[in-house]
Amino acid sequence: MTSTIRPIRPVLLAMAAALALPVLGGCGTHYRNQLAEEASLGGNVRVDPHSGEVFRLYRYYPDHEVYQSVSHGAWYWQNGDSMPMHGRVLPTGMTIGDADFYVLLDLPTRRPFTLHGETVAQYPSTETLMAQNRALEQGASDERYVTAPTDF
Repeated sequence: MTSTIRPIRPVLLAMAAALALPVLGGCGTHYRNQLAEEASLGGNVRVDPHSGEVFRLYRYYPDHEVYQSVSHGAWYWQNGDSMPMHGRVLPTGMTIGDADFYVLLDLPTRRPFTLHGETVAQYPSTETLMAQNRALEQGASDERYVTAPTDF
């Protein structure tokens, strides 16, 4: 009787391992499948070969402080002082036109607002740039009227 049980034991262990493998490796498989899906949508996902970090491509509209994922079209925006929002369409009253300026960003995150402070500092809105230029022009106009030294 013992001789008939022993050959069945390896078969049962192999079956148990085969059933457990998808459950144990499910998270990594799902993530790899999602990366493959995003890459197939336009190749806008890049993995750094040295660090393994995953970079995603976004359009950033500085005048509106809005991001759009290039691969799947989702929008990311700040709703006042509350938490960042995201969705397939922008909220009512927020419109982005074809003529609106944007910058392509390659960011190592699925949540672009985690790097928003750095993005705004590097790519300020048109309004901010105009205010900075007015301030520079005002400072330059004051310097033009400095009197020259009279004793040479």
